[in-house]
Amino acid sequence: MHVRQLCTRSAIPATAAILLALSAGGCFESGRDPDANTTPAAAKVQYALKLAEGRSYYVRVAFDEDIIAQADKRKLSAQRSTGLGYTFDVNSVDDQANALVDCTVNWVRYKQKVTGGTPANQDVDYDSSDENKQTIPRIKGPGDPLGDIAFWYARFVRALLHEKFTLKITPRGRVQEIRGLKNIRNNMAKKLGRKDLALQDVNDFKEYFVRRLPFLSPLEIYPERAVAPGDSWTRTDELAHQQHEHTWTLKDRKDGAATIEVDTIITFEKPPTHVPEFPYSARSHGRIVIDEATGRILRSKTSQEFLAETGRSSTVTTFEMTDPQARADE
Repeated sequence: MHVRQLCTRSAIPATAAILLALSAGGCFESGRDPDANTTPAAAKVQYALKLAEGRSYYVRVAFDEDIIAQADKRKLSAQRSTGLGYTFDVNSVDDQANALVDCTVNWVRYKQKVTGGTPANQDVDYDSSDENKQTIPRIKGPGDPLGDIAFWYARFVRALLHEKFTLKITPRGRVQEIRGLKNIRNNMAKKLGRKDLALQDVNDFKEYFVRRLPFLSPLEIYPERAVAPGDSWTRTDELAHQQHEHTWTLKDRKDGAATIEVDTIITFEKPPTHVPEFPYSARSHGRIVIDEATGRILRSKTSQEFLAETGRSSTVTTFEMTDPQARADE
């Protein structure tokens, strides 16, 4: 998590810098079928995210990281888990099926265990829903103006709790617009006691909010055309110093649900000088199950592994969207 973008330019210990650099994110064996595209065209289905006006959905996303790095002949390891839960209240849906959605963050979890790092004792176990897990430690680190860089990101995630924003989401699952980021920035700056954050350009904050904490990206999975089992569709995303090439394949349809597998190849823009902790290899593989009628993601799990000279970082991302009213109607 490149927290230095939101922090003052302080001297971060090399061990912490490596752990932060490696937390960017994937290698997993592809499960694609080489004999795809053999299903008759009559079986093709156009999948899309169909959010219903006036309806509320509950979304949970979690990122579980496992990091191993080597620095100064010492082995460093970290396990981190970030979880967010938020409510989608659908205000309106236009003629193109674009949905205007109010989002409220109502659950936050952050867990961290670091071995061999500097400073020591970097463990965190915070869960907004558990009254016994409400503390994020503070450590005064020598020569570090922030005092406890190891816990900055934990407090940043915690500050998202109860924040509200509005999204415009297309039927392809892409977020076209985010409203309310200025208020979120100001509210979080107040919670964190960081006046400098309140002065940050809102576009820079948006880059961090959307890209460094990608809790909305699991929605961007839907094809632009009708597909049948075995068919694939692709998309390339240009991110900061990265290019993500996604390939989705419809694997199966059963009992009103569709199973989709996704493979992603991530390539990096090389830094101008040699940086040992810079990732040189990244791939990911995932499986997604959606409701065929509405496109709602019933469950999704993606595994990634980033490799660098100094170590590796693996991340498992899970995502689900619950419709309480649909359960009540059953």
